[in-house]
Amino acid sequence: MAKLLHLSLRMWEADFGLPTVDPNSLIALTLLKMRNESVKISYGSCPQYAAIPSLADNGKILAEGPEFLEDVVNLCKLDQLLDNRLQGLSLAYKQYFLESFEPLFFYNCWIHKPNYQQVIRPWYMNAVIFPFNFFYIKSRQQQSRERYNCIKKNRTRDSFLTESYETASCCLDDFNTLLSDRRSYILGELPSVLDAFVYSYVKIALSLPVPDVRLQNTIKNYKYLCQYIRNITKKYYPELEVEYKHVQPETAVNERASTLTLLIAAISATTLMIAYAHINGIIRFKIPKINLNR
Repeated sequence: MAKLLHLSLRMWEADFGLPTVDPNSLIALTLLKMRNESVKISYGSCPQYAAIPSLADNGKILAEGPEFLEDVVNLCKLDQLLDNRLQGLSLAYKQYFLESFEPLFFYNCWIHKPNYQQVIRPWYMNAVIFPFNFFYIKSRQQQSRERYNCIKKNRTRDSFLTESYETASCCLDDFNTLLSDRRSYILGELPSVLDAFVYSYVKIALSLPVPDVRLQNTIKNYKYLCQYIRNITKKYYPELEVEYKHVQPETAVNERASTLTLLIAAISATTLMIAYAHINGIIRFKIPKINLNR
């Protein structure tokens, strides 16, 4: 990857002792750190205005939207430092991890009712500016329900969870075994794209102050994997401190917006969008002249 002089990453805010609460944002940041790239960090609070996360060089967007991670991976070219065999293993293990662990992580955040209502929803409601927070969280929730119905298929919720925990546990055990010789990275002594993915998901899963800690306890059964997460954090994020900006674990409550609040939000959002469009010349208002001489 050629050095980019004005690289900037716009991502979701840091919280809970995490560099960012969003897996895609953390994967991108970790990839850049593993490549020793200097990057300016900014925190987004209105995804309707500009994509979160997004990567730019001197103001030119390099990666955003659905292809964000793929573009960042291609830009960093981290796996090119590995030999051909390890490059193949990195790609295969990454796919294995995403298919085995990510669906359970997703469920734990966006579908599991207490976790969603007490941590995920309140966090985004505070992190995204009013009134766009209401529209953002509604859209994310709808997308999450559609995805859950797709991955659950015809299984019951209990059956889905049982199978998901079995699959995730098997996956975590495999990585724990790889790390049992206390190597620096999953594939040896050089970092890979695989490390950025595994570290980001597991670190966030361990750090979110969710009321249901079953997934966290499952991860904690694998001591070599947990030590690996601590080592990566110490190496690339030594300045991190645990703090709670938007959600306090002991006081997190389920928020419900009243009809009046939603109406005010809708009016405010419409007004802001019209004002933005007018300022930027997207729409223009013609005010008729009044003849005062009559």
